[in-house]
Amino acid sequence: MRYEVLMEKTTFILCKRLETLYAANFG
Repeated sequence: MRYEVLMEKTTFILCKRLETLYAANFG
């Protein structure tokens, strides 16, 4: 897998996780 693709997937997963945490804490 290419590095750019890996970074893109990781960033997407992290953003989704942060959204979930934010919603759980402040939603």
